[in-house]
Amino acid sequence: MYHNKSILIISKKQRTNFSISRILPLFILMYIAFLSAVNGQQYYSSLSPNAKFSEREDIRIDINKDGIIDYSLHLKMIVRVDGPTQSENHTYYFQIKPSEYCEVAVHSDSASLFFFNETIDDEQIWSTKNTINIQYITNSREFSVGQWSHNREGFLGLRKLIGDEYHYAWLRLHYDLLHSMWAVDMAYQEEVTEAIIAGEGLPSGATSVVGEDSHDFSDGRDIQVSFTKAFNEYQFSEYRVIVAKANDSTANDLDIMTALSEDKYYRIPVDTNWTSFTNSFFLSSSSVDKNGEAITANTAYKIHVLNMSKPGSAFGNTLSNPSSKFYLRSYISPVNKPSIQDVGNNNSARDIKVNFSTNSIQTSISEYRVFISPSEDIDSFDIEKALGLSDDFYTNISSNGSMISFGLREGQLDINGNLIAEDIFYHAFVLSVSKDSSEYYSALSLPSRRFILSTPSYFAAGQKGDNILSYEYDESFCSWPYWNVSSVGTQVVGRNTIDVNRDGLIDYTIYGGAHSKLFLIPNRNNEVLICEHEEHESWIDILDEYEAIGSNYHWSADKSILIDQAIYYFPEFYLGHLPYDYRNYKDYYIAFKLMDGEQAQYAWLKLNGARFLEYGFQDLSSGTNNLSTQKYFKIFPNPATNHIQIQSSFTNFASKNISVSMINSLGITIDEFGLSETSISKD
Repeated sequence: MYHNKSILIISKKQRTNFSISRILPLFILMYIAFLSAVNGQQYYSSLSPNAKFSEREDIRIDINKDGIIDYSLHLKMIVRVDGPTQSENHTYYFQIKPSEYCEVAVHSDSASLFFFNETIDDEQIWSTKNTINIQYITNSREFSVGQWSHNREGFLGLRKLIGDEYHYAWLRLHYDLLHSMWAVDMAYQEEVTEAIIAGEGLPSGATSVVGEDSHDFSDGRDIQVSFTKAFNEYQFSEYRVIVAKANDSTANDLDIMTALSEDKYYRIPVDTNWTSFTNSFFLSSSSVDKNGEAITANTAYKIHVLNMSKPGSAFGNTLSNPSSKFYLRSYISPVNKPSIQDVGNNNSARDIKVNFSTNSIQTSISEYRVFISPSEDIDSFDIEKALGLSDDFYTNISSNGSMISFGLREGQLDINGNLIAEDIFYHAFVLSVSKDSSEYYSALSLPSRRFILSTPSYFAAGQKGDNILSYEYDESFCSWPYWNVSSVGTQVVGRNTIDVNRDGLIDYTIYGGAHSKLFLIPNRNNEVLICEHEEHESWIDILDEYEAIGSNYHWSADKSILIDQAIYYFPEFYLGHLPYDYRNYKDYYIAFKLMDGEQAQYAWLKLNGARFLEYGFQDLSSGTNNLSTQKYFKIFPNPATNHIQIQSSFTNFASKNISVSMINSLGITIDEFGLSETSISKD
């Protein structure tokens, strides 16, 4: 059932010393032995398209396709900043996390690397640890740990306990030089055995074939094709990429596909010097399908890859598994997540104003429809349900312009058929309706931030006017820079303070570090508005202009993150609700709740990236708008340890008769003195 041991057993130490010319004949012999040993017990499956390790979401692996997640793959990245040089040290952890009854073969506490044709069995060391490193690297691979170090392709050894017996599996991974790792495909022993061979069940030709409609030319230029190259490319001379109608059963006939004329396929010569393990490209405007017919919209297609054998090769031509079915269509992407304003006091849909920006080619869109869903129902609302609802359930508007803002019509029902009412939390969805009027063509936005109708309307981000004091950013709010960078060990950290309502009390402490971190800690009983997602409860919520700020949203008196691990040189990695390139982000708002008095005082801060622009707060007492904004004094350092320095812009002190009182946070006067010099130091 298994390979001849005389062919299989080659130590890794020996293998690394072979040149390509010496290893190739033996490799082909191994490959032939492998093909002859396939016995139908392996369940092979491809991850199409190949799945890239990411910090944002796990790759979930169900090795035996029973609906239970067996493993998850994850990228964790840590950035440390060297204080003296402010250089950034990046460490990338590629990890696998086994679920219950699942194990990973390990070597020295990291995942073992298996090469093609090596045996995975109970002779390995098996681990059920919650998180197992595959490898971790620092500083552009100058330092790399684990058996995967400096290897670009290999297999993980996996096994799953079902009943009282283990079933073995392999998972193929690729690593490229851009700090990226990809999961490609896997195979699982369906019958109880004592082992599996790494690569057993792997097709000889291309794998992970994908066809996608990615443009709007309405011809072959719309179709992007990608596939993973054959594991052993040396046996093939070229790939032939063929577009066939999804219902064309003859496209699975090797003889018919081999006999196609040159005008009916896209040819890619094999280039074994090309280091990429995938091919990705767009077809041309003159591309036709397998039958020589023009590629058109509203037709379901699949991509087939024909692997052409080299003359004299021991292998023949092979057909890869085709791609999933796809449609050539007028491509519509969802609009950006809508924002909502409560602009009236009718306690109905008339109070709701919707704002969103478009990012689709609007010639393909007939209209936009806005639906309102109670918060508890947003997970079950999808395109199919949206298209099935009559016009009682939405307000529509024609597609016109890149920024759209309009009010909902009175009497609109929510998605459950109920009138929209006060004191219920809702979310809004925007459906971009294609002129083709089919779920294959329309697109549904993400749900808006939750909102509630209230009388009177809530305080809102960016709100100005009566009883709202607003100022451009100045040192009365927070001195520049927002954090004073200093080195502590190898970390660059700093802090500054914020006085939101200009009353002389420090409301928040802001912490930051070079390019990478920014978070707030409220002082006393103050709070900051955070998001509503359970998986990251400490993230500060990002608001659009006029979005509501009120007591029924989520507030935190703890450390709250605006930017964390947002990398200056590698901006694709970040945590926090700011988009990855936060330095060039549009204007946005965060919100504060001040709790020094009997009544909560709300405030907003307008930012761009990490830069403060403007702020505003509710005026809860008379006379507060008479505060002077002219700067006569400067006090530093802040915070202070032993002494403070007081500087004044006045020159004629004798005529000013200036006195200074120092009062602590309890309101107790701890010192009083006259100011008679431009600069003095006080203990």
